[in-house]
Amino acid sequence: MIPPTGNISGFVTENISNMDFPDAQGMIDAEIEKLRQRIRVLKRYRNDLSPINRLPREILLLIFQQLIPDLDFDGPLDDDGRHPGFPSNLLNVTYVSQGWRSMALESSGLWSRIVSPPFRFAKEMLARSRDTCLEVDVRGDDAKRFLPCVFGQLSRIRVLAIDRNEREPAFEELDWPAPLLETLSLHRVVLPRRLFAGQCQKLKQVYLRQCVFRWSYDVSTPFRNLITLQLKGCDGRLPNGLPSVLFVLEAMPLLRKLQLDHSCLGMPDDLGIAKFGPPVVMPSLVDLEFVDSAKECVQFLEHFIFPKIQSARFGIHDSYYPTESIRPSDFCDAIRRSFQHRQDEQPYVFIDFDFGRKLRAYTAVPPEAANGSSGDIEPRLQLKIEYWPTFLPDLPRIFHTQYVWAYHSVTRTIQAKKYLGSSLHRFVTCRNVQLPR
Repeated sequence: MIPPTGNISGFVTENISNMDFPDAQGMIDAEIEKLRQRIRVLKRYRNDLSPINRLPREILLLIFQQLIPDLDFDGPLDDDGRHPGFPSNLLNVTYVSQGWRSMALESSGLWSRIVSPPFRFAKEMLARSRDTCLEVDVRGDDAKRFLPCVFGQLSRIRVLAIDRNEREPAFEELDWPAPLLETLSLHRVVLPRRLFAGQCQKLKQVYLRQCVFRWSYDVSTPFRNLITLQLKGCDGRLPNGLPSVLFVLEAMPLLRKLQLDHSCLGMPDDLGIAKFGPPVVMPSLVDLEFVDSAKECVQFLEHFIFPKIQSARFGIHDSYYPTESIRPSDFCDAIRRSFQHRQDEQPYVFIDFDFGRKLRAYTAVPPEAANGSSGDIEPRLQLKIEYWPTFLPDLPRIFHTQYVWAYHSVTRTIQAKKYLGSSLHRFVTCRNVQLPR
C-alpha cells in the first residue's frame, strides 16, 4: 500500500527498482485505483452531510413526485415525437447521485404514470411500477405495439387513455374487467359491445372522441356511475333511435357534466319533432353542452328536464331561414321547458350578446332580506348560445322580458342599432342598459 504523500517517491523507487516496466506500471495503476475508490467513498460521506441529503425520504419523494407532468389527453407530441407527459425531469433525478437513483427506483409510485411514445421507456416504466395502480396514456403508432402490455394490467389501471391514428376493429381486450378504472379517454377507438364486461364500478369520467359505440343497455351498465360524459364527433349507433339515448342517459342518475358534440343522435331529416314518452329527468346534471343542428338540439331538449342545471352552452351550426321548420324561438322555448323549474322563481334575465355570433345570459333571483327588501342578485343559470343573426326579432319571445334586469351590447352594426331602437321598450323592467357609442 502506498504510504502518505510525502513518502511516495521513496516508495516507488524502492518497490519498482527490480521490476519490469509493465509490472511496475500495473502496480502503480492498481494503487491509483485504490486511491480513487477511497476518494469516491469520502465524497459520498461528504455529500450525505449536505442539507438536501439530510431531508427525510418522504420529503424527497414528494419533491420527485412534483417533477412528473400532469396527464393532458389533448396535448400534442413534442418535437422529438415524445409524449407530452414524458417524465424527463424525473429521469434526470436518477442521475444526480447513487442515493437518489436508488430511492427513485425503489418507489414504484413514481413510475405509475405510464406514457408512450417512446415505446421502449414505457415498457421500463411498467416494470418499475410493480403492483401500483396505473395511469396509462398511449398514442399513435406505439399504441398497437404497447397496448397488449397495457391490457395485461387492466386489473390495476386507474386512468386509461388511448389515442389511435386511425380507427381499427374493436380491441377485444376492452371487454375485460377493469375494477379500479376511474377515468377513460378514447380517440378513434371502436368500443366493444360489452365494455369492460360491465365490471368497472369506479368509472366516473368518460371522454370519447371520434369513437364508434352503441347507445344500448350494454353501454348503460359500465356508465351507470358516471359524473362526467363527453362525446365529440362520435358515431353513436342507435338500435332504437332516440329512445336508446333516453334509456342510457336515464340510467346515469349521478351525471353532473354532459357534453354532446355532433354525436349522431340520429334525428331523421324528413321527420318533425317526434315525442317518445314523458321527459327524462337528469337529477344531478349541472353543466350541459350541446353542439349540433337546431333540429337535433330541439329534439334533445324536448325529452329532458334538468332540475339542477347551472350552466348550459349550445352551438347551433346551421343557418336559419324563414322557410325552415325550426325557428330560433322554437329552440329557446325548448330550452325554457327543459329548465322549467326556473320559471316558478320569476328570475331576472341578464343578457349580453354581440349580434353577430354569440349570446350569453343567466337567470337570477334577488333574495329577500329580513326586512323584506331585495338583496344582491345571485346568478342561477348561465346560458351561452351560438346563434343566427335572424335570432334578434325573436328575442322578446325567447326571454321573460318582464324580468330582464340588464341589457349589454358591444356591437356597432347597423342591424343591431335598428333592433335596439325598436325593441328596448319591450323590456319594461330593465334597470341597466349598456350600449356602444
